[in-house]
Amino acid sequence: MFKELSTQRTLLKKITWEYTHDIFEYASDKETTQYMSWPTHKDVSDTEEFIRDTIKRYKSGSHYDWAVILKKDKKMIGTCGIPHLKVKEKTAEIGYIINKKYWNKGYATEVVSRLLKFIFEDLNLQKAEAYCFMGNDSSERVLHKAGFTFMGIKKYSVIKQKEPIEAKYFTLKKNDGKST
Repeated sequence: MFKELSTQRTLLKKITWEYTHDIFEYASDKETTQYMSWPTHKDVSDTEEFIRDTIKRYKSGSHYDWAVILKKDKKMIGTCGIPHLKVKEKTAEIGYIINKKYWNKGYATEVVSRLLKFIFEDLNLQKAEAYCFMGNDSSERVLHKAGFTFMGIKKYSVIKQKEPIEAKYFTLKKNDGKST
């Protein structure tokens, strides 16, 4: 059920090989990736592995990861998606990353709001979840602007560490926030 989405200033499309350079640009930047669950890309082969993996998961028919593309110049500035979909619980976890060159311009809030509309209207789920690593104040503001409520601290597994870390846990139920 993957479909392209649109916001006022962005297009959300499938991640393809044409975006290799743009993904590597932000995925290899330590400041941009400091709060991500995956390791900073050391070289372009890490980015190629991510793209290969993503394309493979699209074929499963239930993978939702979008490239965030600026409408004005077709520049890919990040990704957003649903890393965990819990169909039985009617819940989806969201995630996103924006190239630091485009921070503080409202793109993350715009994209998260569109993701929520997709979750609640297209997938007909009842709840969205998000985790925010300690110290990631900008992402926390995005979640609040989108209507999420802070629920507490939970352990969250990350690829770049052996043990789960503590993260802030947020939820938004259908019809509770700005998403509908």
